[in-house]
Amino acid sequence: DAGALKQSDVGIALSDNIYSFSPACDAILSANEFQFIPKVLKYAKSSMNVVKMGFVLSFAYNVVGISLAMGNYINPLTSAILMPLSSVSVVLFSSISSNILAKKYLK
Repeated sequence: DAGALKQSDVGIALSDNIYSFSPACDAILSANEFQFIPKVLKYAKSSMNVVKMGFVLSFAYNVVGISLAMGNYINPLTSAILMPLSSVSVVLFSSISSNILAKKYLK
């Protein structure tokens, strides 16, 4: 099964003891949670939208930052401070969005 899970596009493993089982798959569900597979797949599709929106947010942030720096509206020190904030904002956006989606789909 491990070879098939590793080769597949999406792998969901069902196990009686999820803490002692770690295959090469995308999700591990307890055997008594089989009915949640459609919810997990909806959550995964929505999570891809979060990733895409994170890329858009990062791209927009960098376009604005580069434009302001090239126009000499901000100095290099301010740019150096704002650059890590870009990464932090994308991580926060992704984390908060994923938590909201998890509460929505995985009730």
